[in-house]
Amino acid sequence: VDLEQLESLNLNRNFLVGNIPEDIDKLTFLRELDLGQNTLNGTLPTQVGNLTNLDNLVFQNNDFSSLIPSELGNLRNIDNIDLGDNEFKGPIPSELASLPQLKCLLLAGNRLTSTIPEEFGMAPKLTDLEVNNNLLSSTIKSDSDICSSEIDRFVVDFNIVCECRSCILGE
Repeated sequence: VDLEQLESLNLNRNFLVGNIPEDIDKLTFLRELDLGQNTLNGTLPTQVGNLTNLDNLVFQNNDFSSLIPSELGNLRNIDNIDLGDNEFKGPIPSELASLPQLKCLLLAGNRLTSTIPEEFGMAPKLTDLEVNNNLLSSTIKSDSDICSSEIDRFVVDFNIVCECRSCILGE
């Protein structure tokens, strides 16, 4: 079966186990990749960043334990990335903030460390940023670009101190 023309792959809740194959980037026409709510683990292959037609990427609720690959910053058409509820570690790649179509970035429930990159305050279309339940460790000042951005939903509880009005009021 030739799957190279495939545009949507949704295998959510299929009890999949193991790693994502590194040759995933052969699916060059893929617009949607949803492998959420399985038991996938290991490293998220950097080759996912070569799937430049993607507009929806969902790997939430698996067991990935790698860094989030900075190559995801190549996904110029992406508007939704959901990597929540895994074991991703390390910093949030600042490259994600430069994605021109990104509206929703869900990274809650991982083991991400360091700080939220200031670049997210200048993300052109970002309206939903969830980074709660991680190990982030900085204060976001009320005059930060993130606090004055167009982000409507900014969820940061259970890991960092925030002085943003929206964080304080739970807006």
